Amino acid sequence: GLRHAAERFGKKKLITASVNINDAALAERTLDQAASASDLVIITADAFLKFLPEAVKKYPDCSFITVGCQESKLPQVKEIAFRDEEGGFLAGALAALITEKSSVKNINSEKIIGLITGKELESVKDFEKGYRAGAWYIDPEIKVLKESINSFSDASLAGKAAEKLHTLGADVIFSVAGVSQNGAAEVARDGGFWIIGADTELEEKYPESVLTSAVKRIDSLIYWILVQYVKGKIPVTDLSVGIKENCLDLSLWTRAAKLNIPVDIRQRVEAIADKLADGLIKIKAVESGSLR
Repeated sequence: GLRHAAERFGKKKLITASVNINDAALAERTLDQAASASDLVIITADAFLKFLPEAVKKYPDCSFITVGCQESKLPQVKEIAFRDEEGGFLAGALAALITEKSSVKNINSEKIIGLITGKELESVKDFEKGYRAGAWYIDPEIKVLKESINSFSDASLAGKAAEKLHTLGADVIFSVAGVSQNGAAEVARDGGFWIIGADTELEEKYPESVLTSAVKRIDSLIYWILVQYVKGKIPVTDLSVGIKENCLDLSLWTRAAKLNIPVDIRQRVEAIADKLADGLIKIKAVESGSLR
């Protein structure tokens, strides 16, 4: 998104920085350097949030926007949140449709799907809420099993969780566990069941075991923010974005997804996405296998 904006607005000076989120000193220094040299700083990682109060105080003429982060609770910082429950809803609907499609390989006769979560952040809870709702939207009799590994970086834990869920009957498992999901995909490849990835198109790396992925189109969002910035229209209120804004989707466009998911199911999921975008489906809390 940043590169696209730089190509369009070549005369503007656009700066990006990457940082090891486990290095607090580097994160603090990077944020300070960005704020001192910029009119606008876009933050896409929680690692920077603890240093935001000082940066806001030190650089009052710089505008700050967080994207997909936890709440900063700073009135000077505009926050853009993803409606993660919408991505979860599509993943749940897909999982339910696949687990009932006997013609798809590696599908058993049980109406059981699984969920692996990393740390219990609000965004992860939203994914879970949407996943359960999406599955039960398709079939209220679907059973959703969950394993939490409290990590976004331990692939071995995700692999063990996936193996356990599969042993309990789940043949499609949604992994919302950061890079840990690689472990789940590897176990699924060897064990003969399916994973739905999150955040990146995991199926491109594991086409034998990953159906598709719930992805955040941060590229589209960053580009939109920078277009507004160039026009002098930086967001003045907090925003939420999702399917309607083309910022959340399942990566049904990849070659692996097209090969792994039957056409009729892809079309059904796309129709559900359209209903979510049009407000015809409202995602609420779910409990005991029924919508409410």
